[in-house]
Amino acid sequence: MSEPTRAPRKRRLFFALWPSDGLRQRIALDHEALIRDSRGRPTASRNLHITVLFVGEVEEPQVSLVVDSGAAITTPRFQLVLDSIDTLSPSKVLCLESSRAPPSALLELAERLRFSLLDKGIKLKQQVMRPHLTLARRLPRPMHRSAPASYTWDVVEFVLVESTLAASGSEYEIIGRWPLAASGQ
Repeated sequence: MSEPTRAPRKRRLFFALWPSDGLRQRIALDHEALIRDSRGRPTASRNLHITVLFVGEVEEPQVSLVVDSGAAITTPRFQLVLDSIDTLSPSKVLCLESSRAPPSALLELAERLRFSLLDKGIKLKQQVMRPHLTLARRLPRPMHRSAPASYTWDVVEFVLVESTLAASGSEYEIIGRWPLAASGQ
């Protein structure tokens, strides 16, 4: 009797902007009371990020194609100002975002990643980009207000992250990291 064939292992991946340890800690501390008042499930400060492009579940052999897509991208560095609190509906997510339009370099990064992945045969779901940093999930009610502080973030790199589900929520591991180009490069 032959052994049943196993389905290839799938890995859940996304490209993101990953703040420095200091910025993540500052944001978590500055919003501690707001997160508590939201009565939502807080995001661990070590997991604070902005998703650039959600890839989704890919089979193990495709992971190298996703990594290659990240490595092939060259876009300029940019500044991102995070200064507004909102609740994303219908997901009931409390987030920190910018009151300004996304920088063109961020939109360019997302589009170049998308086209590179599609060229390599990676299927993607249609996504609308709304750059935000999730502070808490499962809010019982919406919250809209100014952030207690404004953060100007000099974005100099992007990362590829693997997400795994654990009893405590999602666990993230950075599996690729690429610099953005300095001006004039």
